[in-house]
Amino acid sequence: LTMFAFPKLLVLGGLSLSCAEDVDVQGQTVTPIALGLRADSQAVSVSGISSGADSESHSPNVQTRALTHLWLSVAVQLQVALSRTFMGVGVFAGQAYHCAVYRFPMDPLQKAPVASVPYCDGCPKGETITYDHCKRTPNITSAQPLVARAESAAAANMIDDLKTLSTRRAFLYRGKSDTTYKKGSVNVTADFFRLLMEPGAVYFEEAIDSPHLVPGIDPYLCWWEEWGGPDNCTYDGAGKALEWIYGSDVLVGGRDNNTEALFSLLKPFNQRPYLPSHPSSYLADEGRIFVPPTCIAKGSNCKLHIFLHGCGVSYSYDVFTKYSGFNEWAVRNKIIILYPKMSTSGPTSQLKSGCFDGYGQTSDTYDQRSAPQILAIKNMVDALTLSTSGA
Repeated sequence: LTMFAFPKLLVLGGLSLSCAEDVDVQGQTVTPIALGLRADSQAVSVSGISSGADSESHSPNVQTRALTHLWLSVAVQLQVALSRTFMGVGVFAGQAYHCAVYRFPMDPLQKAPVASVPYCDGCPKGETITYDHCKRTPNITSAQPLVARAESAAAANMIDDLKTLSTRRAFLYRGKSDTTYKKGSVNVTADFFRLLMEPGAVYFEEAIDSPHLVPGIDPYLCWWEEWGGPDNCTYDGAGKALEWIYGSDVLVGGRDNNTEALFSLLKPFNQRPYLPSHPSSYLADEGRIFVPPTCIAKGSNCKLHIFLHGCGVSYSYDVFTKYSGFNEWAVRNKIIILYPKMSTSGPTSQLKSGCFDGYGQTSDTYDQRSAPQILAIKNMVDALTLSTSGA
């Protein structure tokens, strides 16, 4: 039993909210983030932007416009490992579950150990696969063996029952000019979900001409991401993902385009109480949470969406928490947006850049319920959704 000592008062950026009583979450004591923030446990979803990091900007403003991206496979991992928790996932380019560490028959091998791919499922002893094979060589990958691996993990109770996953929804996006995820790579992710979800539950948008990014309509986001071409700044990715996951009826309040006016509703929160005792979670001490005024009231029962930031956290986190487009839809439609944050520590260049672990760099169980980062995010979700006495 791991015990955490938490204060009874957490401060969200200058807004002090008394905490409810501690609750037990999978054998750990977790303090809810704030009294009154009781999201609907049946309306929790997750999304993020894909893997890799491009520290070379194509504009002269390299300090403010460095393009950075997320290991979005973590959002996929969360949906598959915790399908009882997440009702849907938004995948803005991302590889399929377990793909990063799985050896396919045509995979070239290299001598192990390799820091970027420390774990390989199916490799001979002393060898491993190449980094990013799912993104760079999708022609040698396929969804069927990854489904088999998920079925084995579910049978061993390492992830949630796949019968639950079959009832969930998935939104996927890949820009036509994406050079980070080669053509066909996200198709494998879509095929993975199609094989496990009900017919019609998976939507894959691949007709928009954009590079590797979170597509949005905010001018600053489009400028920062250097989105050009005929479809520049025309596709509201956040709105499309939320609409597909929750249904159009949930977004009847519309979008509030006063983006900068919404910054005051974006508050820091202490992540430390939610980190497991495992030393390799590598999450930062502080994350951010966007709370619509209608969700402050006790018993408001708002929805909850988790958005995961990109590598190069020093550059990407502030932009994505303010301009990704989720806050604009959340404020009028009673959706709390949680933005977990990675630190810039760890033994690999990816972890030092603030990447979430999509490659088994923190644990060979990185895509299972017990993985340190998955457990930390699950603790945060439970703190915002579990009922406690008097809540």
